[in-house]
Amino acid sequence: MSFEAVAAPVWYDRWAPDGPDPQALAHTPRIDYDRGDGLQVEWLRHQGVQPHGASRHLAPSTHDIARAVELGLGWAMIPAQQVAPLVEQGRLRRLGGPPVATPLFWQRWKEHSPLLDTLTAEVVEEARRHLEQP
Repeated sequence: MSFEAVAAPVWYDRWAPDGPDPQALAHTPRIDYDRGDGLQVEWLRHQGVQPHGASRHLAPSTHDIARAVELGLGWAMIPAQQVAPLVEQGRLRRLGGPPVATPLFWQRWKEHSPLLDTLTAEVVEEARRHLEQP
């Protein structure tokens, strides 16, 4: 799954009126999914930024992360499929830099179940249709 770095127009006005630069990115608040979320830090490192003192907020759902970013609470990595319409509507702006991809895994019981077999087949088919393939 591919994630893009985005922020709200109000974030740009406050933190990066001339565009996001390493100095601003090192100190601006970000939104993480949870304490183990490394997507934002990985993206920052690709930008040559070591995120030392930046504050962060936690929002344990992609919907809540997007909403927090829209409200200007910080910037975040959001799934590319979710970003596209928000950017088109002018609610978010891309920060630039490369997207960050992370693999997704489907886990299920090993026990034979026709219902789980059908569900697994549907999930795999949708993933092939809508997600980047390695």
